[in-house]
Amino acid sequence: MEVCGRPVPATNTEQGIRAVRGNQPVDPDGVRLYLEDRFGENLKAAQAALKKFARGYPPKELAERCFGLDEQFRPELPEGAQIRRVVREMSQLAG
Repeated sequence: MEVCGRPVPATNTEQGIRAVRGNQPVDPDGVRLYLEDRFGENLKAAQAALKKFARGYPPKELAERCFGLDEQFRPELPEGAQIRRVVREMSQLAG
């Protein structure tokens, strides 16, 4: 499967399509816990900004833009600063 224009290994499970790490399906609860840990109180704001942003583009254009946006948020920043920046910038991009 492809996400943001990049191939992502995936498999069909009884619960639906799951990304694969190694030869094991990724546990969505583990991903959820990771995101809650990393984003903390900013998670809902980040999700809302990303949803608003995504609604503003046709799927093909969104796929072309999202990988470049991901690269913008990779620089190392103090703990929490990157998350606040992501939420702020995604909200601005969403209009």
